[in-house]
Amino acid sequence: MRHLRAGPWPGRLLLLFSLCLIRPFPAWAEPGPQAGESQAVLQEAVELCRARALYPPEEAPASDVRGFLRSLKDGYSTYLSREERQELEELDRPDYVGVGMDVIQAPGKGIFVVPFDHGPAHRAGILTGDRLLAVGGQSVAGLSPTTLPPLVRGRAGTTVELTVAGPDGRKRKAKVVRAQVKRQGVEANFDGETTKIRIYRFDQETAALMSQGLILDQNRGQVIIDLRGNIGGELMAAVEAASLFLPPGALVVSVAGRADGGPVRHYRAGPGGLKQIDRRIIIWQDQMTASASEVFIAALTHHGAATTLGRRTFGKGLVQETFPAPGGGLFIITTGELLAPDGLSFNKTGLPPRLPIRSDAEYYTRTAEAFRYLP
Repeated sequence: MRHLRAGPWPGRLLLLFSLCLIRPFPAWAEPGPQAGESQAVLQEAVELCRARALYPPEEAPASDVRGFLRSLKDGYSTYLSREERQELEELDRPDYVGVGMDVIQAPGKGIFVVPFDHGPAHRAGILTGDRLLAVGGQSVAGLSPTTLPPLVRGRAGTTVELTVAGPDGRKRKAKVVRAQVKRQGVEANFDGETTKIRIYRFDQETAALMSQGLILDQNRGQVIIDLRGNIGGELMAAVEAASLFLPPGALVVSVAGRADGGPVRHYRAGPGGLKQIDRRIIIWQDQMTASASEVFIAALTHHGAATTLGRRTFGKGLVQETFPAPGGGLFIITTGELLAPDGLSFNKTGLPPRLPIRSDAEYYTRTAEAFRYLP
């Protein structure tokens, strides 16, 4: 068995914001700019959104920047204070002490979690797709992942309580023991006639590691690409990864701007892919497969390079970009909508699998059936 892992993920063009809960802010409230900075930050946000936001503001802005950004229709635009931005940058480290968990927001539905395999949260019984209700007994209702009060500061070996709800709505509490956690990237395993590549997130190293995993053993014609729990990453990383399996020039994804005439940007497969290697590809997907992962899936299935097995994906089809804010903060603004190669949006609807499953065990039992759908 051979493992390939990627390093930290930088955030430039974000398809979603994923946050591993590590540190607290003083008090259980959304921190914001200092009084002297607040008007400058708000005014900058208003001007930026009027110029760049996918859904520009329709009404007079609120009295604070967070309230203003929450009033936009996209549900993802937000603001990070200087301290929060530093926190985000610290999370870019490949390892840290924490609970080992990504989070993603579904506007109007709450914050959902994806624990790292075999990490502290996973060991405590937190499951992929659980909805986060409270941290340390304090409700997270109404908060975004960027302003979610992180866990109380502590050392490895200390404990924090998370309250979550599963798909059935039942609440449960889990005591999570902090530990040193390594971010997961790409993992390749070889078993019989099949190469299995697990992608935990899309970053600048993903395509190279996928390529390495495929080339290491070219005799295995069957490939499983496991995107379960992959909540996204960088747009261009997904385009580059899809390019490994598509002919040069094939449309991977389009990003549509405003309905009032904003430009549509088209991203196509580059040269140097692995199409010449005879591969039959099955993609595993689930309800937490989101954003960059959905871009990858839509591209490969549209062009007939793969088929899918699993559950309907998350449906996160909006693009966020980051912009500097006065005082050292950061604006994260929704600037575009992702369109599959057929021109359709998957935002809020997700992508259905070619073969749906009823239980996790069927990922393994129905894979042979899925391969029969490929030429």
